[in-house]
Amino acid sequence: LAWSPDGRFFATGTADGSIALWRVGSTTPVRTIPTSSPVVALSFDRTTLLVASGTHVRLVDLASGRTRTVRFPSGILAADLDPAGWAFAVANRLGKGSSSSLISVSTGRAIARLPEDGIRSFAFSLDGRLLATGSHDSTARIWNARTGKLLHVLQHHGYVLAERFSPDGTSLVTSSQDGAAY
Repeated sequence: LAWSPDGRFFATGTADGSIALWRVGSTTPVRTIPTSSPVVALSFDRTTLLVASGTHVRLVDLASGRTRTVRFPSGILAADLDPAGWAFAVANRLGKGSSSSLISVSTGRAIARLPEDGIRSFAFSLDGRLLATGSHDSTARIWNARTGKLLHVLQHHGYVLAERFSPDGTSLVTSSQDGAAY
């Protein structure tokens, strides 16, 4: 489930691979998008819906409905679209671990690799300058979202499950498998 930045739309995804784009207050979807794999991530920028499922990240233009697909060599674990629409972060399976990258929306090519095994969640700051990641190694990390440079490592006592920046970008909250939030 994801909300559009203006709060007028939301998207839902299912384990059978169905995505529905809804206008708030409507009882029928504006658009449906079929995929062949369970949906693992949905996120919006001002003009685009990111859909991650299977080995694909789909970028759906909200005005035209046109879809660009970026394929990856293995299953997607997590993905998030930069609010400015410049890049998206993606983690995919790599053996028993994972590989994570920042990908250009315009080219579909890697901007930077994030040298951290075990990333399972992402969150961009609202200005798109910072990227937070949650990992199975009991850390949350903050990265420069334009370069992929590691800025901070935050230790936890359990797997980091989710992270979100405050609307003004000055604070980050994380939650972990041990029930703690920092």
